[in-house]
Amino acid sequence: EIQGYKNNRVKEILTWIAIFLTVGLLRLVFYWMPHWMVMCTHDRCPLNLAEVVLLLDQYEQWFTSRIENVTRDGTKVMVISPAQVIYKKPLSESQDSPLLNNRLPIYQKEEVLPESISFNIYKNSDLIRYFIMKRIKYIWDNNAGRFHKLVGLEDGVSCSYFHQVKGLSYEEQIIRRILYGINSIGIHVTPIITLLFKQVLSPFYIFQVFSCALWFSDEYYYYAGCIVFISFVSVTMTIYETRKMQRALRNTIQSSSIVTVCRGNDEYADISSEDLVPGDVIEIPRNGCIMQCDAVLVTGNCIVNESMLTGIDAGEAVSDIIIRSLDLVTIAVPPALPAALTVGIVFAQRRLKRQLIYCISPRSINVCGTINAVCFDKTGTLTEDGLDMKAVVPTINSKFQTEIFDMSRVPKGPLQVAMATCHSLTIIDGVLSGDPLELIMFDAIGWQLEEPGPEETRFDMICPTIVRPKPPDLVQNTVANDSYKTAAEEIGIVRQFTFSSSLQRMSVIVRKLGGKVFELYTKGAPEMVASLCKPETVPFDFQEILMGYTQHGYRVLAIAYRSLPEKLKYAKVQRIQREQVEKGLEFLGLIVMENRLKPNTTSVIKQLRDANIRTVMVTGDNMLTALSVARECGMVDPEESIILVQAYPPQEGDIRQDAQIEYIKTSSTENTVTASFDKFKETRLKMEHMQHCCFAVTGKSWGVLRQHFPDILPKILYKGTVFARMSPDQKAQLIEHLQDIGYYVGMCGDGANDCGALKAAHAGISLSEAEASVASPFTSKSPNISCVPTVIREGRAALVTSFGIFKYMACYSLTQFVSVLILYLVFGWTGPYHKLVKEPPLVSLISLGPVLSLVLHMFIQTGVQVFYYFNVQQQPWFIKYVDNPDDDYTSHSNAAVFLCSTYQYIILAFVFSKGKPYRNTIFSNPLFLGNLVACLALSVWLTVYPTEPVADFFDFEMFPSIRYRCIILGVAGINFLLSLFLEMFILDSKFITKTCQDFIDKRCCSSDKQSYLTLGEMLKNDPSWPPATTSEAGLAQAFQRLDNAFKSPHSQEDSASLLSFEGSETASLRSTVPNQMTGWRNIKYDNLSAPK
Repeated sequence: EIQGYKNNRVKEILTWIAIFLTVGLLRLVFYWMPHWMVMCTHDRCPLNLAEVVLLLDQYEQWFTSRIENVTRDGTKVMVISPAQVIYKKPLSESQDSPLLNNRLPIYQKEEVLPESISFNIYKNSDLIRYFIMKRIKYIWDNNAGRFHKLVGLEDGVSCSYFHQVKGLSYEEQIIRRILYGINSIGIHVTPIITLLFKQVLSPFYIFQVFSCALWFSDEYYYYAGCIVFISFVSVTMTIYETRKMQRALRNTIQSSSIVTVCRGNDEYADISSEDLVPGDVIEIPRNGCIMQCDAVLVTGNCIVNESMLTGIDAGEAVSDIIIRSLDLVTIAVPPALPAALTVGIVFAQRRLKRQLIYCISPRSINVCGTINAVCFDKTGTLTEDGLDMKAVVPTINSKFQTEIFDMSRVPKGPLQVAMATCHSLTIIDGVLSGDPLELIMFDAIGWQLEEPGPEETRFDMICPTIVRPKPPDLVQNTVANDSYKTAAEEIGIVRQFTFSSSLQRMSVIVRKLGGKVFELYTKGAPEMVASLCKPETVPFDFQEILMGYTQHGYRVLAIAYRSLPEKLKYAKVQRIQREQVEKGLEFLGLIVMENRLKPNTTSVIKQLRDANIRTVMVTGDNMLTALSVARECGMVDPEESIILVQAYPPQEGDIRQDAQIEYIKTSSTENTVTASFDKFKETRLKMEHMQHCCFAVTGKSWGVLRQHFPDILPKILYKGTVFARMSPDQKAQLIEHLQDIGYYVGMCGDGANDCGALKAAHAGISLSEAEASVASPFTSKSPNISCVPTVIREGRAALVTSFGIFKYMACYSLTQFVSVLILYLVFGWTGPYHKLVKEPPLVSLISLGPVLSLVLHMFIQTGVQVFYYFNVQQQPWFIKYVDNPDDDYTSHSNAAVFLCSTYQYIILAFVFSKGKPYRNTIFSNPLFLGNLVACLALSVWLTVYPTEPVADFFDFEMFPSIRYRCIILGVAGINFLLSLFLEMFILDSKFITKTCQDFIDKRCCSSDKQSYLTLGEMLKNDPSWPPATTSEAGLAQAFQRLDNAFKSPHSQEDSASLLSFEGSETASLRSTVPNQMTGWRNIKYDNLSAPK
């Protein structure tokens, strides 16, 4: 929701008068609630007249933003009225005032090209109105009467647009830069003064300032001085750590670089990447570069590494009454609480740093203690980044032969040549570069690649890339190596048909040195390659062997070849279309690679599951590989069945079909996902089987479920474990839906495509040092998931510590409050109005355990103090306190209550400092333990035998009886045992924390969100769930049916609305297509026109 507001001078003046009368307190409230300030000083108005906008997000949070006005030449203006405009300042030093100078020309020669809506608004308006919210700029469209989000390029732009772009001139680039700003990921390092004000102006610290001022005015110097010192140290540590983390994060982000841009008419210029704007045409250097922006490759060939995202008794003076009353408030609300909580978080942050885990959001540490579900990306997170060569399976006479694990034993012939030539590798700065999958294959075969240099290609000489076997010994002399080159078989790669995700293959045309014919070698998805081969060359057990490998999670490539007609010459080879030659192939065999789990993945998953923390895989990879990895790492138990959820969009045709869901049950054998290729069978799932099964969902089905089956989606989520072929947007959607059913979700990923999910999660943990680390509060320098349980352990420890500190500070303050209240009531009594009333202050916390802990402990502490107060009055040596004009409070009552409270502080500190299962015991903290022992020793000394100067300093009258002093020690011991028994055996029992809490939640608490626990209970009692019939069928056919449903012409429009981003255009059953998980992609365009 967005609301427009216009300034009201009368309301603004009245508001500032109120601020002045409240000595700035009202302005402080407005600092905490800025939208209140807008409402009090502005009037609601239409958006076209608004000066300030209020925005309400989905979490009911208000944000304010001021609308800026700028001319097309970059001059900021202030609009007083529609007829009066004041020009404030030009953005460029070289520009004169627009009052004296005409506007810069705007794109007369490119009016025919489609631009974004925002830029068209910019071109067609003399005055641009915009506001910025969360780093996104919104432009006002006067025709539509709304703000548009600023984008560089609208959806639906045809490819022809890019071929018409000739580059931007210098003036055009400046104009666009005014609109779009600089091209940079700005990591803002907050100034120290800003961090200081943000810390000091928090509500707790404001209360602290008030408390300390009150205590200083009451000559309570020692305690007030200690609080000021502790607060100073706390604020300093927080500012230091926050700024240090911000600087470290900024240093991890790549800075700007120099890029070459086309100015049109074959004119080029080198500029900073920060000056790039949408519409620029840039040149990619031969030695490679870091892409500082999103771009479309118009012409040429490039290799992209995508592996990365607070006098007469006339009564007491009025000032003294006020001070005493306020003093009770400052005691009941501990001013040291924010300092104590901050110090605990800072220590947790430092412990994480020692384990190479960096936190830029300290508040997230406590949130980590609540995590009960963790989502993991697969590639680079659970598994290694690259692939390892597993085996080669050759075919001879249409039969698969024994696997070859040693690549040096691959027989000479077409299979070896295919592995050496069928790739798109290139040499960059003397290093062989390209798709890691192809690098692994080429390195395994033991050949070498040689590309023509600049000298060979200066005069358009035809010099293809050459591959040859490596010499037996590279340390031989030059003559020997030269003779080996002459004798060795050399093969030239004369034409490449690059990989296409829609075609699922790549091919090369080669010719051997001295050979008379060209040969075509094709590598790609096994099913696709097999369909291009002669049927008699494909082994009869092809599907069975292939399924065996893919179900184990291996990546499989198929290779085939053919000899081209002898009459086919070189010139025609360069012009021939791939469809003319990629047919009638001979099947050569399979190349098997494995994506290994990282060494500690399985142990970490087991550790999380043992702690009853749910683990979920969300990946962009194909389903078969994801299922295999889920079983291998223990995310899916061996005895668990996997139900594949296939959701089909509506089909339009002669007979309309509504959206449908199909449940496909797979067997539960060790490390495999077996399925029957027989006719589909209907299988009834018994209720007890539901406890031993999990759901698997693809990205396509996810889109259909969200749009057409929102009532079934929570049920799927409750048992969903594997989510494959998920786009970045869908990953974030999954996190949000898990949160909607009550989970506290953590996300662990390593790539830029995980940024949305990392940001959406309660706690995001990035394994990347690049863009993904900006979106997540935690960044691990160790590239494995061992950081996840570490963060959760620290979060739980910090959470328990925070609760312990809070309860201790609250109880210590309330104990002190009762102590002072008793003494104030006693010392203030004069006459018949003296009456002791014991009513502890109200304490409101969310859950039953902390509330009971505070209440029951306060009953114990209050009871013990009341016992001391009345018991000391029964002693024969007791002297009643007499009010005096010297404010001398020395008395036996004072001494009894004071000594009682000193023991109670120590007791509460010990009781609330809980150990396992979330923290180590206090015996592992020698400083804390030593502090307790020292305080206890001092309290015992004050009780048993204090010296006279010490007793005078504390203003209490000592007891003449040694026996009574021992009684004080004994009662303190009983107090300790009662508090310890209450906290450890009653309040921490499952009856209180589980049974009673659940009862209260069901009876008294209502929530719009459906808790996953409630959902689980509902599903157990739902006779219609799980679905009565579930297909047990071949996954290959299941994936094919789903793909066919989305490829149907009648479902194109519907499916486009379901999928914001499609992980792949290829078939679901494909464990073998290159470039899907390796992070590298080879891009090539041959017949495109471009300026350079």
